[in-house]
Amino acid sequence: LDPVDVVVSKLKTFRAGDLDDIRAMADRLLLNPSRLVERFQLAKEHWLMDSRAPELKQYIENLHMIQRDYLFVKETPIELPDWLDS
Repeated sequence: LDPVDVVVSKLKTFRAGDLDDIRAMADRLLLNPSRLVERFQLAKEHWLMDSRAPELKQYIENLHMIQRDYLFVKETPIELPDWLDS
C-alpha cells in the first residue's frame, strides 16, 4: 500500500501504534499533505455509503490532528452532508 493510503486507513482505528506509524511516515517525508486530503476525500465518499458515516466527524478530527501535529500544515475544511447532523 501507498503510505498515504495506510494513513487514511489508520484514521479509523487511530490507536497509539497507528500514531507511531503515522509519525514515522511523516518524519521520513513519505506523506504528501495534498495527496492525503485527496485520498481522504475519496474514502469519505465510500464511508458515507456505509455504516461508518456516523463516525466521519471523528475521522476528520483525526485527519486534522495529523495535518496540524505531524505534517505542520493548515487543517483542510472537510464538508459533510447535513443529514449527518440529525
